[in-house]
Amino acid sequence: MGPGDWTSRRSAGVGHPEGGPPDGGLSQTELAERAGTSQSAIARYERARALPSLTTLYRLVRACGLELRMRLEPYMGDPRQPLIDDALRRSVEDRLSSNDNFTSLASQLQETPRPSDG
Repeated sequence: MGPGDWTSRRSAGVGHPEGGPPDGGLSQTELAERAGTSQSAIARYERARALPSLTTLYRLVRACGLELRMRLEPYMGDPRQPLIDDALRRSVEDRLSSNDNFTSLASQLQETPRPSDG
């Protein structure tokens, strides 16, 4: 989901993310009025042209009849770090060779005929 998807879902009348009953949704204008902002701001959020501040996000969520909950957790690091470290331990020649092999395989896969959907 992109930054603006939650307002799009609400405007379309999709209902609660937990799968609850649809509530009829809100138009951009209705949401803006309830949240104390402008319709054009809602449109920018939906198109991911802007991101609301945390305070504005809280008002938007409340305007939809929902509650925003957040929690802080310890940072556990980037799960990709062991792969990065492993790659950096390899020689440049080895990494380039692996890249050439991957590029060759990708080319072969692109040339492989796909079954028809028929």
